[in-house]
Amino acid sequence: REGETLTAVAGAQWSYASELLNSSSGGSQPVLLPEAVAVDQAGNAFVSGWVSNNVFRLSPEGGASQIIGPDGDGVEPLAAPADLATDAAGNVFVIGGASHNLFRIAPDGTITRVQVDYGDGFPRAVAVAPDGTIYVAVYFERTSPSFTVIRTDASLGSSVAFAGPFPGDAYSGGLAVDDTGSLWIAAEGLDRVYRIAASGAVQFFAPAPGAREVATHGDAAYVATATNQVWHATDDGVLSEVMNETGDGTTPLSEPRDIDVDASG
Repeated sequence: REGETLTAVAGAQWSYASELLNSSSGGSQPVLLPEAVAVDQAGNAFVSGWVSNNVFRLSPEGGASQIIGPDGDGVEPLAAPADLATDAAGNVFVIGGASHNLFRIAPDGTITRVQVDYGDGFPRAVAVAPDGTIYVAVYFERTSPSFTVIRTDASLGSSVAFAGPFPGDAYSGGLAVDDTGSLWIAAEGLDRVYRIAASGAVQFFAPAPGAREVATHGDAAYVATATNQVWHATDDGVLSEVMNETGDGTTPLSEPRDIDVDASG
């Protein structure tokens, strides 16, 4: 949009992003195939390694440290971390796509496994509401592939189906919660982005070809697509392009895997 500046902070090639993280951490732990990104209110960025099965914290000062590795919580492993989310308390939530689990990492480093019933599905994405409610997109590899959004209450109690099923492949189902508590869903199989109230009522859906990932700021959102675009979506469903395959004019945008917005917007 007018007045916005685009800056490449990691190259489109996975190897370059891995090199950036490894150099920041002194090379003590590899980060292979960066997959997901999240930003907390303190400005820390978190990046998951799909192949190295770990998550790193990147501080605003440039330091890097691993917050969870392949051993998970020491009881269950972490495999193929597919998505990340943070909450207002500074907790980081990590989806283990291949290990079929969800971990919460507290600011003091304590790792807790969150109980969610995935049935025969694969957890794909996670988002946390302002009140602590956790949403997980679960992918089902059946005759007609689809994903369903599961909701778990803030006390980490029972899980219930909240929205869906939506048609889509294993890359569909990006989730984010805005400041009003509404859930945004990127439904690539339908080429749409949905906004759903905490009550479960669909507030609107807007056409967004290839919608793959979504992040919120205030009561609006940004949508990354398989068509190498990023769109800004207002709270009433109006979309405008803010980035395309040209990237920042120097580094192109190709196959965006995740998106998030920091406190400054």
